[in-house]
Amino acid sequence: MKKTWKLAAIAIFSLLNVACGSSESTPSTPVTTPDNTQFNLAITLSGLSDSGVSFRWLGQSYSISTSQTVSVTAVSYSAPTELTFADTHQCTSTLNKANNTDYNWLISCEKKAVEQAFSILIDSPLPYAVDIKLNDDIFTIKEQSLATEIITSDTPTIVQTDGPLLCNLNPDSAQSAHWRLKCDEFLIATEPVANSTHTDVVLTTPTEKIQLAITGPAEGQNITLIHQAGSQYFLLGSTIYSLQVGQNASINLTALTGQFVSLTQHQQALYGLANDGLYRYSETLNTWQQLRPITRPLASALFASGETLSWLTQMNDALLLDRWVNNANKSTTTADQQISQASDHGALSIDNGVMWLAKNQQNQWLLTAVELMANTVNQVIQTLDQYKQFALWQKDATTNQLLMIEGGSLTTFTIENQSMSWQPYQATSADLVGAHKQLLVTATTLSQSQAQIHTLYHGQTELNHTALNNAFNWSSPAIIALQTDPTAFSSISIKYGLLLFYIEEQSEVWISDGTLNNTKRLLSDKSWQEFTNLEIIAAGQSVLLLNNKSNNQLMTITR
Repeated sequence: MKKTWKLAAIAIFSLLNVACGSSESTPSTPVTTPDNTQFNLAITLSGLSDSGVSFRWLGQSYSISTSQTVSVTAVSYSAPTELTFADTHQCTSTLNKANNTDYNWLISCEKKAVEQAFSILIDSPLPYAVDIKLNDDIFTIKEQSLATEIITSDTPTIVQTDGPLLCNLNPDSAQSAHWRLKCDEFLIATEPVANSTHTDVVLTTPTEKIQLAITGPAEGQNITLIHQAGSQYFLLGSTIYSLQVGQNASINLTALTGQFVSLTQHQQALYGLANDGLYRYSETLNTWQQLRPITRPLASALFASGETLSWLTQMNDALLLDRWVNNANKSTTTADQQISQASDHGALSIDNGVMWLAKNQQNQWLLTAVELMANTVNQVIQTLDQYKQFALWQKDATTNQLLMIEGGSLTTFTIENQSMSWQPYQATSADLVGAHKQLLVTATTLSQSQAQIHTLYHGQTELNHTALNNAFNWSSPAIIALQTDPTAFSSISIKYGLLLFYIEEQSEVWISDGTLNNTKRLLSDKSWQEFTNLEIIAAGQSVLLLNNKSNNQLMTITR
């Protein structure tokens, strides 16, 4: 009979005398008896749980789904024929003669292996892309599940991730040709150890912690992960580590040679600052290459701004600014040896120039022009009051703006045709300004320790306090806790481009990057004192690591 290939159809397999592939110990020649005789066929059926078989025997048709015995009265015996079963199975049969009237028919079936195309399933978009190798092909998955036309029994493997992810890739329990990928973003943190002179170093996600085979300093350390060429790098103490996290949480941790005080990523390369020089890491050679020797004592970390890397060194009582720009040394900036206090910034790359803003011995801010229109200047151009607030804002991928509040206006420093000035940017009633990365914040002072959010800026997005209240129906204003670091550009604490704030009447802790989509409630039932004890010590695309300064308790939270 003709076989029709349809998933739900039943293909008819006609077996002349017995099913295809069967064997039988009795001939198919009819057995004749003198009179009508009862013949018995004991059928043993196996391997069919959700369907049955049909057949013809001695002029009658049968459909059965369980083992049983059928009996027919006939003049003569002949073997069963036309054994039929679902095309999802393959069946074979064996017919045995017990005596002239009794026969045993064994029908054994098994389900056919259904070939399915390979797929990778995810439950929700991933924070970073994941490259998966199957056969000789590399597939990238991030936003949605991946379906292929490949039919294979090979095992897929994770090649690399575009960020710090802890991933498990396993066969899907419901569909054998499908694999399920589950990934959590991780951060690295140090945790106190009771009665110990060290801290544990842990890889942490919102659902689990894995202790690494290294220890940290007793006082702990905030650790920033840097993704570079499929690996994660971080500085712990004076050692830089390379971390690869493979499939199903396999961890490879390597200490790189050298002793460093700072690590940063700049123009797609890793740079390390050591007491004896500036270094760049070569993944190909697996070594650090010195770019510039340092002979004076270091006085700061390594700063990256625009195309400029910078750091401070000390000479007598003065601080000097050194720079590395586009793979080239730049001359040292002395600012007439007036600067004596390092701030939380180094060289500031803005449109048409490079500036430096730090304090002198009189605690005044000195604004130094380092370069104008690519020409070296190295001259102090303005002395500003110690209480001034400043912000270096990364408005977009190519634009940095230096801002301050002056005379009821948010002003921005501009350089045009060798002319420098502060120009109005936006009128404001706020008196505080601060920024980190793409988030710019203005606020109004309430007391020495509190301020109310006035406006949040993120690129072209602008959210004033009225828009925030309307969006989230807060019962009281959004309040921030002010920091008291005299060398910081601002008393507004913004870390990793994120601002923590407090809604007093609701006793809630919130976080924002300056956009509505990423303005969220983190914690409830917290007092103001509990809020002020919280600090952001690490952040990723989807997770946040908070420290409670009152008890050094770490919290890894999905944001």
